[in-house]
Amino acid sequence: MLPLVILTAILGHTQAEQPPRRVLVLADARFTIPEVVGPVVCVRDCNEDGVADLFLARGTRHGNADRIDIVSGKDGGLIRTVWSREKKAVGEPVWAAGGDADGDGYPDLILGNRRAASNAGEVSVLSGGTGAVLVRKQGLQAEQRLGAAVLWLGDADGDGRDDFAVSSVECDLEFTRFLLERRLNARQGAREFMQDRCVAPGEVTACSGTDGSVLWRSIGTYPGAGFGSVLSLASDVDHDGVRELIVQPDLHAGLPARVLSGKTGTVLSTLETLFGPVLAAGDVDADNVDDYILVSMDEQIIRYTFASSVISGKTRSQLMSVKHPDEWSTHARLVSLGDLDSDGHADIGIGDTYFCVHESLDRASPPDPRQAGLGQMVSLESRPRGGRPWESGCAVVYSGKSGQPLFGIWAEYGSHVGLGFDLLRIDDINTDGRDDILVTGHDTAYAFATPPLEAAPK
Repeated sequence: MLPLVILTAILGHTQAEQPPRRVLVLADARFTIPEVVGPVVCVRDCNEDGVADLFLARGTRHGNADRIDIVSGKDGGLIRTVWSREKKAVGEPVWAAGGDADGDGYPDLILGNRRAASNAGEVSVLSGGTGAVLVRKQGLQAEQRLGAAVLWLGDADGDGRDDFAVSSVECDLEFTRFLLERRLNARQGAREFMQDRCVAPGEVTACSGTDGSVLWRSIGTYPGAGFGSVLSLASDVDHDGVRELIVQPDLHAGLPARVLSGKTGTVLSTLETLFGPVLAAGDVDADNVDDYILVSMDEQIIRYTFASSVISGKTRSQLMSVKHPDEWSTHARLVSLGDLDSDGHADIGIGDTYFCVHESLDRASPPDPRQAGLGQMVSLESRPRGGRPWESGCAVVYSGKSGQPLFGIWAEYGSHVGLGFDLLRIDDINTDGRDDILVTGHDTAYAFATPPLEAAPK
């Protein structure tokens, strides 16, 4: 019989050699945040606990926020409510958080509402410290639809305060999309159809965070195309100290994206799309030039997605293809997560709320995620039942270096959690020296510790 000390040492060695689990389930979440019904943004530390905190949209129905809160990135506890919906408010606002317009050290909030003031639109900047309105601008004419998209730019004018961009799409794009999606071939003649419904092309305006004054304007090319419908940040391509802006028209227009200088609004380059959003990918190929995610959508109806591409920011060649967990999903969400595995390459995350597997007559029972391998889970064929806006859902993180999955999170089959509406990198919540991941479902956010990735499976 082995002495107890030796037996304990053997058992401890065996446990230490067990590979880390790379298939996570909801029970693995370190904490959850209820009533999350929209985007989540990681911002600087607001409660001085040393962990970056979170702005998030909250309410009782997904896509319809009653308020925007700041919560602790350490445990999800409420820090403060920055904005609450007025009872007679019209439309669902878009928002962006993180910039500091008043110089008080707290991240502030931009709210855009294109339906306000008889569709003239409105944009407001609210203090993250007090909720007070710092800047408010309204559209100058009906149907201007100011506030269709908003984004923090950083300090574009050099006054020490962060500035912002806001778009005016100048067209009733919702009704135009409604009509287009009922055409036999929505892509054919879509641009001409949109032009017939609107004479203005849309524009993006950069504004001072201090007083809302205009810093620069960029105007679209085609009337009715809704230039500025989609805004996202890119890296500082021209090395002037201000990050650039990726601007797209309405996706139905089928037009290239523009990369604008965040400082001057000058067009630096254009990007052909895969009929979906264009996003900053970080430096995936480790060539010191940040790359781009091209989200793929069905060119006929701009709804269903299949697989997306990451292309080189330097050469525009494809670096990797990211397969969507459900190829017919309406809710695939791709993001750059930075270099999670410390190999010098930015990694890519994808969430898919429509992913679903279930028992059926023509195949065996699906594997238990708590016992299955990562390769087995990633290769599962999704078969959503339909009739719901989301299914169980999942989120998968891919290596930017190899294109292989690093780890993933799956909700229980048939649960209708809608996991994967959003995912983002957050500060280290379990003090193991690795940044972690937050993934949202249709009404709850889940914070997960990133598993050790130094020896990720090939």
